[in-house]
Amino acid sequence: MKLSVNLVTWNGEKYLPALLESLKNQTFKDFEFIVVDNGSVDKTVEVVKNFDCRLIENKNNVGFAAGHNQAYHVGNSEYFLIINQDIYLETDCLGKLVGFLDNHPDVGVVGPRVMKWDFEHTPSPSPEGISGNIDSLGLKVFRNRRVVEIGEGEEWRAPLFLSTAVFGVSGAIAMFRRSAVDVLDEFLDESFGSYKEDVDLAYRLNSVGFPAHIIYDAVAYHDRTGGGTKHKDDLSSAKNKTAQSDRVRYYSYRNHLITLLKNEYWQNCTLDFIWILWYELKKFVYFLLFDRRVLKGLGEIWKMRRIIAQKRKQIKASRKFSWKEIRGRF
Repeated sequence: MKLSVNLVTWNGEKYLPALLESLKNQTFKDFEFIVVDNGSVDKTVEVVKNFDCRLIENKNNVGFAAGHNQAYHVGNSEYFLIINQDIYLETDCLGKLVGFLDNHPDVGVVGPRVMKWDFEHTPSPSPEGISGNIDSLGLKVFRNRRVVEIGEGEEWRAPLFLSTAVFGVSGAIAMFRRSAVDVLDEFLDESFGSYKEDVDLAYRLNSVGFPAHIIYDAVAYHDRTGGGTKHKDDLSSAKNKTAQSDRVRYYSYRNHLITLLKNEYWQNCTLDFIWILWYELKKFVYFLLFDRRVLKGLGEIWKMRRIIAQKRKQIKASRKFSWKEIRGRF
């Protein structure tokens, strides 16, 4: 089998008919479909069982990372795709992603151009035409280590080239070379629960020498619930945080710090210390004044300090890229 399509579901009944339709209509057919359900209480499992798939039913919600780790260990295909339940694919999306990996054996992960999808108004987005606003063109890391979805909220305008290298690919939909992931000590870090696993994984794949690319003419649609912001200034960022759920704010903050503790090269951290400190200080003060519950994550990090230190040691031992090479990918 060339490809495994791995889906983790949780109460996704409303989205699944559209997603399953888009998978059924793919021009690329050499894939198996693995579904891990995290204890859904709606009709998710009933809907999935009407589709040809390998179904794993968890009694409880074990989280995004643990669910995808289950699917990863079940499959044995050359490539595997992780996909959210709120995604819709154009018919040639899988084929173009597979084709790029076939022709670029040095690349570890690819993602499509992900466009915004307003599910409530358009339950099945038209695969015809390339208009609308961008959801993600990959992950970008700033000098202060803030990570954003490239192009989010901007109007799509076709570039002169078909693909580009990026630091990482959005966890909403990403296709991996299994041999690249097998080099790592683990696929997704289950201690994260949800949010920022894709950033942590991007750091780790880069450190072992496997870059990421976005393929612009492979297109998917995403009804994002986590919510980013088109503008990257502090005021816009603060407004965006207030619109996020308590859970998103908590785990995004906690997992961002864990990612840095696990993956940062001390040389790069030293060079960018002022930018990192100022960014983290602003966030800390904001949460201290307006949302102190988020800061409880600092206590969790302290309790996990030995585990984080052990994982950092493993990551450092497997690195193939120097701090200068990683710095060039920010």
